[in-house]
Amino acid sequence: MQKLSQVLLDEREFMFDPDERRIRCFPHIMHICVHHTIDKYTDADFTDVAAQWFNALKQPINKTAYLRAVQWDPVELGRECVRALRSSGQCRSNFHQTIQSGNENQSFTSDGKCISLPIVQLLRDVRTHWDSTYLSRPCPTLDTHVAHHKMALLDWEVLQDLEFILEAPSIAQQTMSGECCPLLGGTLPAYETFVAQWQAMATSLNHPQLAPFIQEGLSWVTSYHKCMRANKAYLFAMCRSSITLQCSEANFTLSNLKVVDPSIRFSWVQTHWSAESSSAKAHILAKAGFRIRLSMPILII
Repeated sequence: MQKLSQVLLDEREFMFDPDERRIRCFPHIMHICVHHTIDKYTDADFTDVAAQWFNALKQPINKTAYLRAVQWDPVELGRECVRALRSSGQCRSNFHQTIQSGNENQSFTSDGKCISLPIVQLLRDVRTHWDSTYLSRPCPTLDTHVAHHKMALLDWEVLQDLEFILEAPSIAQQTMSGECCPLLGGTLPAYETFVAQWQAMATSLNHPQLAPFIQEGLSWVTSYHKCMRANKAYLFAMCRSSITLQCSEANFTLSNLKVVDPSIRFSWVQTHWSAESSSAKAHILAKAGFRIRLSMPILII
């Protein structure tokens, strides 16, 4: 990009800003931020966390015991459990039969009530597909052939906390990939919603154990967020619209002219960038070279 910028300037006298025209891959950014969180969670610093807190079921969690479970790396334990249950056709068949017979005998309970588990196979965790870490939740090991992979209750507690953390980026990713044709204009709203959710978790008083896990990934999230904010291409993508200009003085009409109009789809910036919305508008108008006299009536479609 830097080389292209210099070539265009030397040969064509065309100003090309490599920073403002660099669009980063959204899934790649999410992959980097999430994997920094997963890879570093066992080194999380719990110094500022209270000696005890309560989980979602209002059960007390002891900090020392919880940290011991974190050091055992429940994510890797879960991966080993999944690998063991999928290691052969016989293991997969036994796992299938265990769920089926458990449902028929009403062996599975939750909060004292009988439940039926879906008869499915477990997903493998793929390094290059970070969302698989969120989706590949191991089940309690019931098969006697892999009973040595059974996980303790606090291991599950750690996994549930990590699952809660990974839910926000997963939703952001699914929001973008759920579109038949994802548009650049939806990138900032999806990403900033995810950033706000992680920042809220990092300062949550009800779930103080989440903050140490998030800090490493949040630093990368913030760094990429600054880069995206500095790139005005995202603003242009959110504000492009079709308008009709009518000028009674010159007696002419321009229909379906594609221009940048911040008054159409600028609501996200106005709501979430209150201190920067004016400068963002001015930058868009300056870059677009769009000048309209106040006396010229504008009909917006």
